[in-house]
Amino acid sequence: MEGSIKVAKEYADLETLTSFSIYNGKESYYSLIGKNSKKVEEAVLISQNSNKIYVYQLQDGMSQAEAEQLAKDNGATSIDKTTFGFLDGQPVWEIKSGTSYYNIGFESKSLLSKEGL
Repeated sequence: MEGSIKVAKEYADLETLTSFSIYNGKESYYSLIGKNSKKVEEAVLISQNSNKIYVYQLQDGMSQAEAEQLAKDNGATSIDKTTFGFLDGQPVWEIKSGTSYYNIGFESKSLLSKEGL
């Protein structure tokens, strides 16, 4: 975790960190959300398997609250956890509700998939 925060600060200008989680999709990513030096909120994804770093300004896509509402509109009864991640070549909000996972496209603003355990 310490190393990923350092990388995010160095390469993505992340100044303040508001959340840190690990996204486990087809690949695993460190998922950090915070604000850069210009006070713009951004998400930084750092691949655990390679040196790939993705940076997204949150104002450019679907907000976490909108993604959670879309999951509820598609059957989520509660929101247990929301993680910013990367699936099939695009950034996603992964929303866990009970034993189901909703993958919502950050840029497309649509439900990409619903998976149940």
